Amino acid sequence: MLYLQTLQRYLHFTEEDRQPHRLPIYSNTSNEDSNESKIVFKNKDSDLRRIVDAEALLEENGFIKSQLLLNLVGTNKSKIHWDNEDTVIIDNEKIPGSNIVDLINDSLSPLKRSDPIGWDRFAKALKDIKVPLTYIGNPKRCDFINQLQANDLKITSEIEDQEFSTPSSEDKRSLNKIRRKLEWEKWTPY
Repeated sequence: MLYLQTLQRYLHFTEEDRQPHRLPIYSNTSNEDSNESKIVFKNKDSDLRRIVDAEALLEENGFIKSQLLLNLVGTNKSKIHWDNEDTVIIDNEKIPGSNIVDLINDSLSPLKRSDPIGWDRFAKALKDIKVPLTYIGNPKRCDFINQLQANDLKITSEIEDQEFSTPSSEDKRSLNKIRRKLEWEKWTPY
């Protein structure tokens, strides 16, 4: 009997957690339907209104992160923006088959299905607009962005090394010492 009561209590609390969040509606006009939660962005370049379904985008667990990430992406319209069908445009190049909702949800947490179309270019664009890695909850995307940043640092450090370093003969001497020591250790009987 105690097990049944505990199970019912657990199921009751998990059901409460599954209830969707209600978001306030921000609109420019007063005639919109108040039952739908929408996020509205205005594109400065073409003055087209972009509407993304908030319930599809903002999940319960990552609400704050998703809101911060979406606001940061929304303010950098010169790098990342999307059209009326939510197809992503990065650096004025349209990525066919991509979807802004899928890409942002994938950045927040790993999707159960395959990777969304254009995730690599979206991650590069996030790196370019310097999105903090704390906004990105998907460990694969975080590692990918870290790898891109490391490659950038490696390239710049190689250029600096080529410009400001002088060749040294110390490296050759130490290699010869190590080789002789290895040859000696190779022939010792014990």
